[in-house]
Amino acid sequence: MNHELEALKAKLQDLTLLHNLAALLDWDQQINLPPKAAVNRGEQAALVGRLAHEAFTSNAFADLLAAAETAAGQNDGTAGADDCALLKLIRRKFDREKRVPVDYVERFAAAASEAHAAWEAARRRSDFAMFRPHLEMIFQLRREYAQFFAPYSHIYDPLLADFESGIDTALVQRIFARLRPRQTELIAAAAAHRVDTAFLQGPFSRDGQLAMSKLAADTLGFDWARGRLDESEHPFTTELGRDDVRITTKIYADNLSCLWSVLHETGHALYGQAALAAFGNSPLGTVDSLTLHESQSRLWENLVGRSKPFLEFLFPKLQQIFPEALGAVSGEMFYRAVNQVKPGLIRVDADEATYNLHIMLRFELEVAVLTGEAEVAELPALWNEKMRHYLGVQVPDDAHGVLQDVHWAGGAIGYFPTYALGNLFSVQCFNALCREIPDVEAALRAGDCSGIRRWLTERLYREGARRTAPEMIRRITGGELEPEPYLEYLQKKFVP
Repeated sequence: MNHELEALKAKLQDLTLLHNLAALLDWDQQINLPPKAAVNRGEQAALVGRLAHEAFTSNAFADLLAAAETAAGQNDGTAGADDCALLKLIRRKFDREKRVPVDYVERFAAAASEAHAAWEAARRRSDFAMFRPHLEMIFQLRREYAQFFAPYSHIYDPLLADFESGIDTALVQRIFARLRPRQTELIAAAAAHRVDTAFLQGPFSRDGQLAMSKLAADTLGFDWARGRLDESEHPFTTELGRDDVRITTKIYADNLSCLWSVLHETGHALYGQAALAAFGNSPLGTVDSLTLHESQSRLWENLVGRSKPFLEFLFPKLQQIFPEALGAVSGEMFYRAVNQVKPGLIRVDADEATYNLHIMLRFELEVAVLTGEAEVAELPALWNEKMRHYLGVQVPDDAHGVLQDVHWAGGAIGYFPTYALGNLFSVQCFNALCREIPDVEAALRAGDCSGIRRWLTERLYREGARRTAPEMIRRITGGELEPEPYLEYLQKKFVP
């Protein structure tokens, strides 16, 4: 037995529990926290963050990691594949985190907690000025963070690496350059087809939407014994432990966006529940790639959830829940309405054809502020200008514009590109799945997602963090991340 490796695993379990506590503090802040408790919650988050960072970057942990690596090397290649993957993952994480001073971790955790509370208040009032000083601090802290990894090819690289290993800013820019003109042309062609969507304006009762949400999560296979659903200002999924993966949604009386957010977040949760079941409190149970994670939320939300076969199963049940709003609507009308290509203001409500342009906008603004080409104070105007340029829409206020996403308040700068990259892989992954599973459409018409879920679990979810996104993409598709399959999918669906 490799005693050094076993000691390392025990220490890593303790660190995982600390990260679970940090996630629990964040979940509680977004679900239950009283408005005046934000500063104290920031202090709590800072303490837990400091304890985890100090333990992970200590000399004692460095010695333990080095001893485990040496022992594994002395085993002449007999160390298990999971152990080798764990050591590789932890070495990469340790070498990164060791560069970050503990005082920075505390300052950032506290600033993000206070920024979140300020963002919620600013969004309710549609007043960017309330949030601006907090966002300026967030960007200042992220520039400081990037310097811990200098020299770099691009200041955005260290931030992107927090969410995606093996993909850099230059690759994102090349992929976006290939996507942008093709998607712009496709949107112009698809948006010319007018669709009746008046019936989607409700009203839809809160109780009905909660019943709809549970039905959707049930159908995909969400394990309620190991998770729960709550309401939050911005939908999210969080992993609080090996048997605790929680999702949230936001309910609006005048639309059914709740359905798509639940499908999206359940996609994340299926991935998390399966990976944690395979690896428990090991870091291998927490997926290290947001591109992979976002590919699954988008796969279940769009390739399954918005597909005609799945809606043939789901729509009659929605009619039973909302007979007044949907009773006279045909399944074909509903399918066309929820797949209408129509440039809009809100990213989470965007159709598949326009979604990536929302991501490109945010990516470009993040890069501009980080490089000094733009100031935080200019973001509302720049946002509005890009929305006009890319999507042809006028932004009426900050709540429908620069304040709509929670990510910047939490300091998640570098996250947004993974949504678009996840879109690309979702199609490549689904194409591979359909080649191996017979008659996927028939299963979806019956509301049977078990075959899809089983294939994804075996091929992707149970791999956890054993491989980087580029490695996993090659494993499943036999090639690299490419925009063409996604563009072909959009063309076939929206401009046949």
